Amino acid sequence: MMKLLFIEVLIFFLHSSAADFDLRTNSSVVGSLAGTVSLSCSLSPSQDALGMQVEWFYGKSIGDVQVFFYSNGKGQGSKGYEFRAKMDQSQMTSGILSLVLSNLTSADSGNYWCKVIDGALEKYVMTELKVGHMGTRPEFQMDKYASRIVTLSCVSNDWYPAPVVSWVVGEDGKPMASEKSEDIANNKAHINVRETLSLRAENDLQVTCIMSNPVLGTKTQETLRITGDFPPDVSPWFIAFIVLFLIVLAIAAWVAWKFWEKKKIIKEKKAQASEAEKEPLLEEFEREKKDAKAEYEKLKKELDQARIVNGSEWNRIQNHKNPNVTLLNSDGKSSTPFSSGHHYWEVDVGEKNWAAGLVKEGVELKGGWDVLKNMSPDKGVWALAHKSNLGYRALIPTSTGPFPITPASDPKKLGCLLDWDEKQLSIYDVGRTHRLFTFDCDSDKPVYPFLRLNI
Repeated sequence: MMKLLFIEVLIFFLHSSAADFDLRTNSSVVGSLAGTVSLSCSLSPSQDALGMQVEWFYGKSIGDVQVFFYSNGKGQGSKGYEFRAKMDQSQMTSGILSLVLSNLTSADSGNYWCKVIDGALEKYVMTELKVGHMGTRPEFQMDKYASRIVTLSCVSNDWYPAPVVSWVVGEDGKPMASEKSEDIANNKAHINVRETLSLRAENDLQVTCIMSNPVLGTKTQETLRITGDFPPDVSPWFIAFIVLFLIVLAIAAWVAWKFWEKKKIIKEKKAQASEAEKEPLLEEFEREKKDAKAEYEKLKKELDQARIVNGSEWNRIQNHKNPNVTLLNSDGKSSTPFSSGHHYWEVDVGEKNWAAGLVKEGVELKGGWDVLKNMSPDKGVWALAHKSNLGYRALIPTSTGPFPITPASDPKKLGCLLDWDEKQLSIYDVGRTHRLFTFDCDSDKPVYPFLRLNI
């Protein structure tokens, strides 16, 4: 009897020794795809939580999938969240237990549970994460025009989830619905949208396409004004005559071509019979090899043309030039951190083995190529490199090493443009005004420009 009484007193003491508290959070949080979001959780009243056990879960109910675990002064992301989930332990002394989740994907949408255990007390609270991404500004395309009826497409890319699309026609703002909707997932897990509308063409007609993100609550739009004289309607009988005439012409051309082919074959057989020693199969092989080489040179030239930056865009880039940029030295020191805005700087690389780009605050770049070849944007490095035995590489991992790129010629000077808001770093060959490569540059800390020679 005394033993039972002692156990009850001990349980009462444990319950009373832990200060009672409640958990506070937001009912829902909105985050951008590939971005970073903070899921709030705090003690009320505020108190030191360093001695408590804190767990974060994802799922319809608490305990489904563990995201983060903290206990006895140590915390770490669970499997699958090791490099994406973290808690700021310096804020735990004030009772702030927020979870920071980075590199958001569409699969991260859902319920998150904050669970706190302090002695015999156990509390939990739930918040919902909604993930979205704003697409590009809509563009108009005219698909068809016949009998004064014009068919327009409103095209936009990189949405998540699919946007809500509406049309407004005329200055009085008459709403109209799309006749056809097409949503296609691209290789970034975003959605490309194409909405189609047909209407009667009239002079000075105004058409507006509006796309809204249902998660982010933001929208973008584009307006088209149709002006000018429209061609008269064409008789369908005239169109049928033209089509029939073209068909007859095509048949006649096909018959003539078959006759010419047959005549050519007879001539070739006679030539082969009289000159069998010329080895016609070898000649055909050499001709096909020559044609293949010419096709390769044509494709390479077309790729080179696609990389050219036009004059107006190059002038816009030069407007962001910062002559005071100081590159990160071998001791890891620099006076030029970037954490906002647009920045453009140039570096001379000559014909050396080199690496140039950006590195996130806190990431060390000590060592040569053996260290640099394992760097990537996920590790806080966005850079191009050149090795005489490997050529030019973007520091993005593949199964055969860093990703290879093929400049039209060896660049001697690089131009680097950082757009912090758009999260992009573009690197150019200044001598040829060619764009060499563009990185998705998303960093939660300041970044520093660097150049390494003789790697």
